[in-house]
Amino acid sequence: MTIPFHAAEQAFHVGQIDEAARLLGQPGLVRHEPARTLAKQVAGAILERARRRLAQHNPASAWRDLEAALRLAGPTPELQAIRQQLANHCTDQMEQQLAAGEYETALQQIPLWESQAPDPRWASLAERARSLVAADKLARRGCWAEAIEQLNHGVGLANSHASPAAWQEELQAVYASRMQSGQELAAQLQQEQQQENWEVVGRLAGQLLALAPEHPLASTAKRQAAAAIRSLVVPSAEGQRPSVGGEVSSDSLRFGSRFLLWIDGVGGYLVCRQKEVLIGQARPGSAADIGLLGDLTREHARIRRDGEEYLIEPLAELRQNGQPRQGVGPLIDGDELELGGVRLRFTRPHALSATARLEFVGRRRIQPTVDAILLMAESCVLGPNWHNHVVCRDWTDDVVLFQQGDRLQCRRAGPFTIAGRSCEGLGQLSPTAHVTAEDFSFSLESLPPCSPY
Repeated sequence: MTIPFHAAEQAFHVGQIDEAARLLGQPGLVRHEPARTLAKQVAGAILERARRRLAQHNPASAWRDLEAALRLAGPTPELQAIRQQLANHCTDQMEQQLAAGEYETALQQIPLWESQAPDPRWASLAERARSLVAADKLARRGCWAEAIEQLNHGVGLANSHASPAAWQEELQAVYASRMQSGQELAAQLQQEQQQENWEVVGRLAGQLLALAPEHPLASTAKRQAAAAIRSLVVPSAEGQRPSVGGEVSSDSLRFGSRFLLWIDGVGGYLVCRQKEVLIGQARPGSAADIGLLGDLTREHARIRRDGEEYLIEPLAELRQNGQPRQGVGPLIDGDELELGGVRLRFTRPHALSATARLEFVGRRRIQPTVDAILLMAESCVLGPNWHNHVVCRDWTDDVVLFQQGDRLQCRRAGPFTIAGRSCEGLGQLSPTAHVTAEDFSFSLESLPPCSPY
């Protein structure tokens, strides 16, 4: 036993406390008095490190140090004191996560801390987290009365004699306000459905989904509205035949996954046509569909359209509405994203189209410098109406760009020209088309897929 003891002693004196602990953990060594004395010294050094790690808000490492010290010297009073400090720290952390709305995160971490330090507070915290998770799910479906009931249950578990925290009172007020607004919107929505006012139905459904993203009535109504007036946005195959004015090669009409839209007097837009786009650093050889100028990785985040909904997947550090985003989650109209110092706002302007828009909050940091990014679904509406994907205030009527396979067509009421060729109502676009009419003019510019701009 002499060699391992001396090696442990030497490791301890040069500050290698983990190596010293490993050597002292060999079977039979701690039966010797010098080894037991050294083990207590090493355990003390490990506990001091645990205390520093706790002060640095690194509880996971502090727990590991406690376990190592326990194996060396047993449950000393100093160890028990630090264990209690850690339990207090972690319960405070859980409280902060609940206050920040990170209910699922708190619920996942509680079993880990409970296994490290049994404490009667863990059971209460877990029950509160489950109540808050249930309240959040109910509120997303528009069941606000039940959500308030679950929230009150969770608040009551905190302390039956204490007043609710400010964030809990605020959340109760939010649920109550949304319940009143949601009930009024639902009544209006059902009335407009009966009268088949589909444009109004689509707008009301969008407002209701902004309050409750999984509201079943609003989701159904929005699909009905979109189907009922689809002919107003996307003409049927039996309708007008697109005019391209002369012989045009079939290959020249095919669009890639991205193109630039330059609208005279309005601005420029990057249009992404695929269901899934990658956001990353704008640099040579980047695979990013949306290349941003900032402290980003090559592959920083991914946005995916799933039916009528959008999902965000962080591949590096990302904040959504000021909170760190961990794992795939939904994108809701009005959400703000921050990645690598670049801030983007996600919007769904048009109730009858799944196309979304990413706007820059603050300075635009993209090359080339465009005003916004359009995540194009079946159609993209340009024109004077406030809810269009691109608002063109001086235009007389809306212009609709819509996809058919790998091709793009343009529809508007009245005549216009594409590359100097006359069209009436409907026209086939090429990736380098220039479109003009009496009151508007815009051009398309094709981009290679996943390459630097």
